[in-house]
Amino acid sequence: MHSSQEYIVNSYLHKIISRTDSVNLPLDRQKAIDLSSCLKNDSVDYLFSALMSLGDSLSGINNCFWSWSTVKLYYSAFYSIRSYLALEGHCIFYLAGKPMGIQAR
Repeated sequence: MHSSQEYIVNSYLHKIISRTDSVNLPLDRQKAIDLSSCLKNDSVDYLFSALMSLGDSLSGINNCFWSWSTVKLYYSAFYSIRSYLALEGHCIFYLAGKPMGIQAR
């Protein structure tokens, strides 16, 4: 579990966030700082996953595994975007299997 997801689950936030107000939920200063710190840690993990997926894709291309390489390139792009969003303070998390978002500000 990513640290921002774990922070939301272990704090009071998961109790007050609903599908409609997650993006606009105001955070107090300390919670925004804590969530931002978690997001910075997550961004490093996402970037690592992006680079590993890119490496797997290049290896697949060298071995003529075209479909596998395409899938791994998709994941590399996905993780790269998640890393960027995390660095910008945008948290994507899941509650009851549904994706939600909140900004650490």
